[in-house]
Amino acid sequence: MTDHDHPLTSDQTADLAAHHWDNGMYCAESVLATLATRQGIDSELVPKIASVFCSGIAQTGGQCGALSGGLLALSMVLGRTAPEDSRDRLYQQAQQMVTAFEQQFGSLDCRDLLDLQLGTPEASEAYTARNLHAQCEGYIRAAARLAAELLDGSI
Repeated sequence: MTDHDHPLTSDQTADLAAHHWDNGMYCAESVLATLATRQGIDSELVPKIASVFCSGIAQTGGQCGALSGGLLALSMVLGRTAPEDSRDRLYQQAQQMVTAFEQQFGSLDCRDLLDLQLGTPEASEAYTARNLHAQCEGYIRAAARLAAELLDGSI
C-alpha cells in the first residue's frame, strides 16, 4: 500500500497490476484497482466499475481491457465533477495513452491483440494452450505503467 505523498513508481505500479491479474482480477479491474491504490482512492466502485470492460469489452473483441482500465484510471483522477470543468487535460492524456498503446502493440482491440475471439469453450482452450494469460499480463503492465507516467507528468 502507498500514500498519496509517496506513490508507487511506474514499475511498482506495473508489478502491482500484474499481481492483481495473477490473483484473479481481470485486466481492466487490475489496472484500475492498482491506479486507485496508487492515488489513495478507496471506493466500493473499484474494481467493479471496470468489470464490463474486461476481455475486450465483455468478450465482444472490442478494446483491450487493460487499456480500458488505464483510461478509466485517468478519468477517475482527471475527470470532471461539474459541467463547467474542463476535459482538456483528461482528453490530452487519454489520447496520448491510446496512441502509445497502439504504437507499442499494433492494435487497440483484444481480438486483434490475441488473434482470438474470446467467449467460447474453444477460445478458452486456445487461450490456455497459447499461454495468452502471460501475453495479457504484458498489456496490463504496459497500461498501468502508461497511466502512472501520464499522471506523474513523466511522458
